[in-house]
Amino acid sequence: MREAIGSGFETKTITLSCGKLTTGVTVPQWSSILMLRNLKSPETYFQAAFRVQSPWSIKNPNGDNPNEEEILKPVCFVFDFAPTRALRQLSEYGIGLSPNESNPENAVKDLVSFLPVLAYDGANMTQIDAGGILDIAMAGTSATLLARKWESAMLVNVDKRAENARP
Repeated sequence: MREAIGSGFETKTITLSCGKLTTGVTVPQWSSILMLRNLKSPETYFQAAFRVQSPWSIKNPNGDNPNEEEILKPVCFVFDFAPTRALRQLSEYGIGLSPNESNPENAVKDLVSFLPVLAYDGANMTQIDAGGILDIAMAGTSATLLARKWESAMLVNVDKRAENARP
């Protein structure tokens, strides 16, 4: 795998691990992970997700300043196609990280300040706040996202033929 990735500059690769390489492995060139496996444990889920969060930088990139560091991977992404499961994992993990916090929303808010959650709502990516994450984790969707879907322009038929149609 490391041979196929090489330095990461000349190659573009996708690594399929089928459940392997989720713990104890650091590959700086990885910038995204697609969660396709139904992981039940938040710890296992985030251990896999944090594999892509490992930094990728070069110290002294020009060879003239040993204190200079060039960051090659400023962001990383976790793509999960089961959003309710993902947000349930996030809420459980956030609450577990703050056992003395009486308000679950505050516990999740602390986690998402380091791990923002974006949702695709038809045409835009929007950041979901801690309250929205808890809504989705418990009920399957948030009131805000549901309202946006009802306000969506995709629900409006602007076809001229529809205006002239007779019942």
